[in-house]
Amino acid sequence: MKEEEMNALDRDYQERAEMEGIKLGIVVPEDVDLESLPKHLHIFKKKPGDQRSRGARAAEYVLSGPGNAASVLKQFIPIGDIPPYDMVEEIHRQMDEFHSGETKGIEGILIGQILALNAMFADFARQASDAGHFEMKAVYTRMAFKAQNQSRASIETLANIKNPRQTVITNQANISNGPQQVNNSLARDSHADGNL
Repeated sequence: MKEEEMNALDRDYQERAEMEGIKLGIVVPEDVDLESLPKHLHIFKKKPGDQRSRGARAAEYVLSGPGNAASVLKQFIPIGDIPPYDMVEEIHRQMDEFHSGETKGIEGILIGQILALNAMFADFARQASDAGHFEMKAVYTRMAFKAQNQSRASIETLANIKNPRQTVITNQANISNGPQQVNNSLARDSHADGNL
């Protein structure tokens, strides 16, 4: 491919990336008046005291947990025309709810995951029993066990949220099933120091 063709492809890619970025609320050119844009692009408005560029604010959005979650949700779940900014706001709302001690939302997510993973386990196990070839039987069985393990992990996480483990910090615990001698003196033995 010639250099000028490469440059044309590069320009075309950059233009498409900028257009897609504007559509997703990620890139907004500096000369655009933000008040004229839809609400989901107002994330790039400067807050009082914020001296960062729009690019830096866009990077914060893209690199933040809620920003990434919104991007992934938009790619994997057909959610229609919900602007990414609104999804980020809802994620922040749920985060604030969790930080305030309310765990119902997280518990609902975990229960949903448990049920979905259990359904996946059952489906893969059924497919494994119906598979004719040994290789396919092995693949479906592995997938069934992975879904089962993830379901177990979700159940364990839910149990830990509902009944947190109690942590006991002690200086010393002496537990023995037979004779036990405990020497708690602070004096050092001369043999331990290497002095004879």
